[in-house]
Amino acid sequence: MSNFLQPSFLLIFILLGIQYQKIYKRRKKIIGKSHSVQYMFFYAIGVGLLGGILGSILMIQFGTVINFMDYIYILPLSIILMFIHPRYICFSYSGGLLALSSLILGFPSMDVSKVLEIIAILHLIESVLIYFDGDKEAIPILIEHEKYGIIGGYMMQRFWPIPMMFFPMCCVAALGYGDLALGDVPKKKCKESGKRLFVYSVSLLILAILSMNFYDIKFIAALFAPIGHEILIVYGQRKEKKKTPIFRNHSRGVSVLDLYKGGVGEKIGLQRGDIILSINGSVINDKNHIQEVLKYSCCDLYMKVMNLNGRIRNLEYKQEKIEIKNLDILVIPKNSSYVFDIDKEKGILKRLIDQYKTTKNPVCS
Repeated sequence: MSNFLQPSFLLIFILLGIQYQKIYKRRKKIIGKSHSVQYMFFYAIGVGLLGGILGSILMIQFGTVINFMDYIYILPLSIILMFIHPRYICFSYSGGLLALSSLILGFPSMDVSKVLEIIAILHLIESVLIYFDGDKEAIPILIEHEKYGIIGGYMMQRFWPIPMMFFPMCCVAALGYGDLALGDVPKKKCKESGKRLFVYSVSLLILAILSMNFYDIKFIAALFAPIGHEILIVYGQRKEKKKTPIFRNHSRGVSVLDLYKGGVGEKIGLQRGDIILSINGSVINDKNHIQEVLKYSCCDLYMKVMNLNGRIRNLEYKQEKIEIKNLDILVIPKNSSYVFDIDKEKGILKRLIDQYKTTKNPVCS
């Protein structure tokens, strides 16, 4: 068994490297600065190791035994479902569907309760990682909003390898988290998402354990795995849409989307979501005003800002003998040609269908 799993170890780490290479390029393009791929890669491995220890302890406590033959169909089906939408690569969908097929059709033959138990434990680990680590390397983005025009937000993308040790084998699972924060700062959004996933995980785990003694509950658990997860996602998306975007243009001032670590903006005390009202007495209405004021500001800055709670505060920064050329921040522009396209996050199959419809019914002008 361990010899067979060695190629999967390598494959997971290769995929992990590819994902963080993409994140690095995206952060570099948008922010101009980023941690190295190596830093993000080994940081994720370290966090994943902690998740693996937690998972191993849980599986030992519950007496969970992994039978490889129970999972031989799950990964291929997850990949197929991913073509419909990226989030369907999650084992809750493929595992739940295969569990139902096993119960109703007798194929594939699997221990439904144990499969769902492991899926629940993996989601439990994921909920903890999202809560504490989901906001790391969040990427600031701009989106076209139908009501507020150009708004800002954050795209969270995290991937963790989860090594779990239990006799007589070791296996490595890969967990990932992807989400958008528009109505909250990333840390708050991840804590909310982590809590909801934790509730789902515990609920699925209870159903899986009960199903070992009550056959009918196997059907309930198998249905709950994909449907409960989908409800969780849809609820989160609808809740996010109802929120007023916090990174948006206002009647006065300029909204701060992000700050370069160690830059002037961070040193002076600016925070994500702050609205810069004035600099050195000059009213600020767009990012060009900031640069104009800095040309004549020399080494001292006096800034009036308003935070997310509406509290106005005065900030001061003095830099001896060094001219301040920029604030090292990202702000929400009035207009931008570079906006994030949410449609690109659709599955490949959905994009192909949309492209076919566009080709079949071209728009004439």
